[in-house]
Amino acid sequence: MPVIIDFDIKRLVDASVSRKPYQGITRYALRLFEALRDLGDEVVINPVYLHPLDPQRIGVQKAVTETFGLDAVSTLFGESVNTLWERHPVAGSLLRLINGLERRFGGDQNRLVGRALGSLQRQLVPKSFGTSESSSIGGQIFHSPVNPLPPRRLTKNHARVVTVHDCLFLKFPEFYPNPGQVPAIRRTLDSIDPSTDFVVCDSENSRRDLHSYLDIDPSRTTVVPLSADPQFFDPDTEKARRRLDSLGVTPGEYLLALAQSEPRKNIPKMVEAYLRARGEDSTPEVDLVLVTWESHRIPLLSTLEDQGLMRDSIKIITDVDDATLSGLYGLATALVYAPLYEGFGIPPLEAMASGCPVIVADNSSLPEVVGEAGIYVDAEDVQSIAVAITELVADAQRQSHLRELGLAHAAGFSWQRTAQMTLDFYQEMLETDDNSEK
Repeated sequence: MPVIIDFDIKRLVDASVSRKPYQGITRYALRLFEALRDLGDEVVINPVYLHPLDPQRIGVQKAVTETFGLDAVSTLFGESVNTLWERHPVAGSLLRLINGLERRFGGDQNRLVGRALGSLQRQLVPKSFGTSESSSIGGQIFHSPVNPLPPRRLTKNHARVVTVHDCLFLKFPEFYPNPGQVPAIRRTLDSIDPSTDFVVCDSENSRRDLHSYLDIDPSRTTVVPLSADPQFFDPDTEKARRRLDSLGVTPGEYLLALAQSEPRKNIPKMVEAYLRARGEDSTPEVDLVLVTWESHRIPLLSTLEDQGLMRDSIKIITDVDDATLSGLYGLATALVYAPLYEGFGIPPLEAMASGCPVIVADNSSLPEVVGEAGIYVDAEDVQSIAVAITELVADAQRQSHLRELGLAHAAGFSWQRTAQMTLDFYQEMLETDDNSEK
């Protein structure tokens, strides 16, 4: 008999609403859903959305955006998303109409129109978003791949599991971007009943962190590693060559770094290490290509300029798609990746899959991801990173050896393996629940 899984797709809806690409843990949610569905007869997987759509509770504009986000994800999956809210066919159009009228005529500028629209909303919208007759969904497993688990009343008969990707903002609160607010990981941990729920972690390091913040039996937790997407195992360098040419960068003569603006990514120290290595007489001259989002480019540039770290040999490239990124990995001398903490760390795995040597921090989960296929550095020691860069750039034979090691190591990861390990844990969960009921 197949395992029946109800899979929370809220993160995918949120990404569709914000028009953000499926990256990081959002990509995990999408790829895991797809790979579980590809297991065939072993699994029945249903996309579900248990979060309230009632505009009286969450506001008209949010209900509008969530409704259209649901529609986008339904199109992506080629099937409708199961919700606890019955949506009338005209609900989305009605909400969009009310929202547009409110923006144009409502509010303090026209209180009479505002009251009329409010009355329309109260009269019509609840009829379009009524609660379905069933008070819960009907699968065996409920899996939240990102968000906190829902109230138990919505998943009465399920074995429930949540994926905890890291405990970063509990372990390092100084990195939390919104002081005074409760980090999402705290809300996730608070949603878990340690006596009945289960947890998947991306790495053994994240699992250890989880157990330091949640008193849950180890038998109820497991580790399931992530993967790079298939296109990174077969990089297409054509797009990458065009982008490099526009920057004046020669293929094979540059270091690559992913330059997110989060402090834990440790970009200033990595750049300082590059400049220190470039200043060594014995080091061949290579450029440093920083890959970031266009929205991060100005803050990144300002940070480097403020710290006196910007040079002509440092190039910033923005908004690359995965095809271009795979080529950038494949043509690079090495990836330099020295964050202060990672829950998993997909970039070095993508780099290895693309045939790129990696210089990587020796902390958190990264040794699990890279194994013996990389050069390790102390992320907090600029000289440690600089020495690794100096030695690798000057040693073509070692670069070739690391490419071979990286390709072999990355081949052990796949989304199919992630899905199969997750299914194995689902089956363990059902067995545990059956035994506890006897």
